Amino acid sequence: MKCLSLAALIMLCFSGFTRGESKHLTLGDISKIDTKNKSITVSDAISYEIGELGDLGSNRSPRSGGGGGGGARGGSVGGGGDRRGRSGGGAPTAVRGASAPIPMEFKVMVSSKTVIKDGENEIKFEDLKVGDRLQVFSRKGGTKVDATEIIRTPKSDQ
Repeated sequence: MKCLSLAALIMLCFSGFTRGESKHLTLGDISKIDTKNKSITVSDAISYEIGELGDLGSNRSPRSGGGGGGGARGGSVGGGGDRRGRSGGGAPTAVRGASAPIPMEFKVMVSSKTVIKDGENEIKFEDLKVGDRLQVFSRKGGTKVDATEIIRTPKSDQ
C-alpha cells in the first residue's frame, strides 16, 4: 500500500482526464462513509500529484530536475558529467528522490459525475464499504478532494 502500484499507473492511462490537466491520485482505505452528503473518509492514505497526461510518454518527470547525462563533451555511461563538460568516472551517482509521503486522512466528495469502478466494472456509491481499498483521482489536491474517478482495488497481502 505504501508504494504506487503498477495497477494504479495502468488505471491512470484509462482515467477520464484530458491532455494538459493537473491530476492527483490518492490511495487509501475507507474508514467512514457519509451517504447523506455522499462523501468518503479515506484513512492511512497517500496522495500523489501525477502531473499532466502529456508527460506520460516523455523521459522527464514533472517534479524532478534535469538528469545526469553527458555535459558538454558527452560524458560516459558510468558517471555522467558536469556542466563544465568534465566526464564523470566510475559508478553513477545517486539521485535523491522525493521523500516518502506521510499517510494521512482525506475527505473524498462524490458527485453525480464521479465514475466509480471495481476494477473495470462500474459500480454504485452504495456498493462501497468501510475497509475497501481505493484509488481516487481528482483534479486538485488537498485533504478534501472532489473525485472524478474512484477505483476499488483488492487489498494486497503484506
